[in-house]
Amino acid sequence: YIAAPAPTAGAANLFVVDGTTNMPSCALTDENGMPLQAAAITASAGKLWVWSKSGSVMAYDQAALVAGCTTVPTLTGAFTQAFTPGAGARIHVVGDGTHEWAILAGASSDRSAAGEVVVLDLTQDPPVQVGTTMSVDGLVSSTIAVLDTKTYVVLGIPSAQVGNTTSGEVAIHDFDPSNGTLGDMASEVLNDAQPENNQ
Repeated sequence: YIAAPAPTAGAANLFVVDGTTNMPSCALTDENGMPLQAAAITASAGKLWVWSKSGSVMAYDQAALVAGCTTVPTLTGAFTQAFTPGAGARIHVVGDGTHEWAILAGASSDRSAAGEVVVLDLTQDPPVQVGTTMSVDGLVSSTIAVLDTKTYVVLGIPSAQVGNTTSGEVAIHDFDPSNGTLGDMASEVLNDAQPENNQ
């Protein structure tokens, strides 16, 4: 899926990459009935989850995103927050076969505030936040790592200081898919052993 701002109300803002020359396109609306502006999207279990630029998180029915679709409303209620995500924001969906969680990670839209990491329970409608919001100065990138039987949230912070040197670091946080608990302190931090400025 590719999301892009619609030039006019009612115009397509979601494109389905299905390998055909006639790529299906749809006009999605947000929880207020306005044209959707997506900061991050991901698909899971028949739903397309979107983190909008206004900070809301909601799902759409993947079965409705087909050729000829017009205005597509939300499938679930929306989780809302004041934080507005910027470029590089991600939604990571993690489950254990019984539970399903969304981990939102991103910098603020104007970079004036710290980035945030939030865990949502996707089995609730609308999604419900689990635990407290993690504030991360300089957050730029994120991913999920599964090593052996453990799950980790990995955060990239290129402006982090190592000693007195700005060289960046990777912070690794434990995540428990059975209850949605995210470790508030990094279980491990990786950085260059001999850092140089702006490395």
